[in-house]
Amino acid sequence: MKLRGIDGGQVVSCLPMDSTAVRKYSRNVSQTRWIIDDERMGEASVEELIGSNILPLCQGDNYKFHAAGREDIDVRMLGSGRPFLVEIQNARHVPSEVSIKEIERKINSLENKLVRVKNVKVLDSQGWNLMHEGEAEKQKQYAALVWISRPLEDDDLKTLSSLKDMLILQRTPIRVLHRRSPLEREKIIQWYEISS
Repeated sequence: MKLRGIDGGQVVSCLPMDSTAVRKYSRNVSQTRWIIDDERMGEASVEELIGSNILPLCQGDNYKFHAAGREDIDVRMLGSGRPFLVEIQNARHVPSEVSIKEIERKINSLENKLVRVKNVKVLDSQGWNLMHEGEAEKQKQYAALVWISRPLEDDDLKTLSSLKDMLILQRTPIRVLHRRSPLEREKIIQWYEISS
């Protein structure tokens, strides 16, 4: 195990970008604590479910949760999951590999089954660098169900399949207007598949 400063500094406990991540199974869990006008949004947060279990193990003062991207509260994160770091502030204990595995089991066996983690490790600042590299290169992938008022014809499919690197304008979603400016942001649809 590698550490980033145990002498009153910080221990970074993380999932390396290449093999591990957190999966979120609930549509009522935010990524981080989300409170608006003193009212909690959702039943829990990924940040709290993971961080509150790791913090006592490291005997730190606090934790910060960092993830390679995020999804809305009502969206699950399945598949290979999302890489993340839990930064323990002022850690006074370096957890053993055995105790890290025990925390992983504890998180994965929480009664409400809201999140699961795998391959939790303690890393140095290299994990932080990997996280930033992943953010710079990120692409999002969506699945959408679309209804149209008439049956699709072969010409429709040919026209749609000829569109490449389609530039669209995305308005700031209503759910985040309380914290982001109402702008139109350019996005590029790099590829898509159509099936009927």
